[in-house]
Parts: sequence; structure tokens; C-alpha cells
Amino acid sequence: RRRGAVASTPAGAVRLDDVVEVTASVVPDAPPHAIDLRATDQLFTLAADSDADMVSWALAIQRL
Repeated sequence: RRRGAVASTPAGAVRLDDVVEVTASVVPDAPPHAIDLRATDQLFTLAADSDADMVSWALAIQRL
């Protein structure tokens, strides 16, 4: 889904091989506990349920 959309079901997939950077979200209206996945030509913002989940997700994705 695009920025601002809230999904209760999966909306698609992010090719993690294309992710070049994982950071805490810098998107002004991002929800709490959000991370940004920067791919070559796209920015994906994912929101976790907690700070602990956010850090866990970011570390796991960076290890790929």
C-alpha cells in the first residue's frame, strides 16, 4: 500500500534483495515504531507494534 494507507491484510511484497538502507522512519506522518526500507527507486514504510519489534525487524532485514 502507499503511504498513509493502513492494511489489515497483506498488500503485496517488498523484494528485500532490492533494499539498500533500513532506518527509523523519516516520513513526517509515519506511525509510531515505523522503519523505512529504501530500495533503489522506492521507499517503503513499515509500522511495527512496538519499539522492540521495530528494532528486531530492522536488524533482521539488515542481516539479509
